[in-house]
Amino acid sequence: MAKKLIRTFTFNASAKTVAISGYVTLSNLLLITNTTRNTIIYNFADPTQTSTISYNPTTNISTITLGYNTAAGMANSDKLMIYIDNQTNTTRP
Repeated sequence: MAKKLIRTFTFNASAKTVAISGYVTLSNLLLITNTTRNTIIYNFADPTQTSTISYNPTTNISTITLGYNTAAGMANSDKLMIYIDNQTNTTRP
């Protein structure tokens, strides 16, 4: 399992959503941490931190709707750390 850090995203705290470019599913979403608040807002291994993902092929945007209540005490400008399972295999000589 190779992890990939997502550096470009749009966080909407009041809507509890994170939009990222590309196709992402719950099976390859690993971790979302609000590093500004030092809070884990999604962890694949924690059944209490649920989320859903919708994908729009026209815009190539995956929108993650968080089960964590980011509307209380978080801001759109907060820094997030998002890790996904990178399913692209790279072979190096």
